[in-house]
Amino acid sequence: MTSAGDRPHSMIWAGFVCRHEGTVIATDRELRVYCNRVEGQRAVERGGGGMISLSDRVLLMATGEIECPGTEGLPSLRWNWLADLYSHPVWGLVTIPGFSVSVGCEISMLCRDMPTGTVNSLATRWDAVDRLGAIGASRAQSAALYAWSAVADTTVDAHDYLSGHQFSGAEAVAAAFWAHLAAKPGSVAETCIAAAIEAWDSRLHRPSTRGAVA
Repeated sequence: MTSAGDRPHSMIWAGFVCRHEGTVIATDRELRVYCNRVEGQRAVERGGGGMISLSDRVLLMATGEIECPGTEGLPSLRWNWLADLYSHPVWGLVTIPGFSVSVGCEISMLCRDMPTGTVNSLATRWDAVDRLGAIGASRAQSAALYAWSAVADTTVDAHDYLSGHQFSGAEAVAAAFWAHLAAKPGSVAETCIAAAIEAWDSRLHRPSTRGAVA
């Protein structure tokens, strides 16, 4: 038996998923963020003062322990880089087996329209993407699940942005990077992720390259 005053001693308590401090995790996105944060802390402990693995670095990006590309700067800069995160021929999610190229390209176009489009029209288009994402995730296996998770996270970020709120983007970026790690040999995945980060850095710090496809 449990009472309202009881504190959970694990993440599963009275049929609910809880954080270790006792608060209930209400949505799938909150659960992913919380698990990322826990794993990020473990990555810090594993890394100590030395080198950490690429997968641990991605975890730390998701939790804000280290800098994550695409999470600062002008909205137009961020949305255009996020567009490439989906459609770039080298480091876009369209290169992930099992992920839909057509959906990836549609999301890319939608991201590019974010800074200048009308709120109602953009919201309607993102709602359609959300439905496509749910269908895709229900059928996906392995690495493609991470890609569809990125779609879900980007959809949430888009609605936050359209509502006038700040958005992180870190969860979507981390999910995209994990898709590469799960789908490709280590050296290939590292090259793709490094290229994505370099593309962001070049656009953020060298304005002349902001419109370039790296």
